[in-house]
Amino acid sequence: MGSEWFKNMCGVQLTDKQMENIPHTRTELGIHISTKFAQMFGIMGTCIVGPIAGAVNKDTRNWPDIKDKMTTMGTGGVALGFVVGPLLTYSLMKNQDDYRVWDRCYRIRHSRNQVRVDQLSLLGSACGAGVAAYTGNGAAFGGLVGMTSGVILAALYNSATTKKNKK
Repeated sequence: MGSEWFKNMCGVQLTDKQMENIPHTRTELGIHISTKFAQMFGIMGTCIVGPIAGAVNKDTRNWPDIKDKMTTMGTGGVALGFVVGPLLTYSLMKNQDDYRVWDRCYRIRHSRNQVRVDQLSLLGSACGAGVAAYTGNGAAFGGLVGMTSGVILAALYNSATTKKNKK
């Protein structure tokens, strides 16, 4: 990972030469894929598996227990994403030449939509965890709700701007 990756994630406008500077391509791609899996599994655990797991048993059909299941399944999903991501990256990239991996990283860096999803996911996680911790509602649950909200907001924004740009 280089400072250019960090600057790009923070929204700093970079020159094409700076975007091309990818010193650790496989690490950068692994982090990207792990982040995507953590987002996907975290959202699935929080929004689908957790509520279903809480609603199945009559004794847990109340908000505190459902919220607990959502938190457990969501954090488990995020953790699973950070385990599956590197394994999948390694298995997919072990036979790829360095240029193909570099090219993939370069295209991800240039995809403003992709970067925006990651930015809003991280920002949402941090804000959600902070607000939830401050209000006494559990930082993990707040972080999961914030991450989910960030991904959804980014997807809606990307969709709206893509449609607007096509007209």
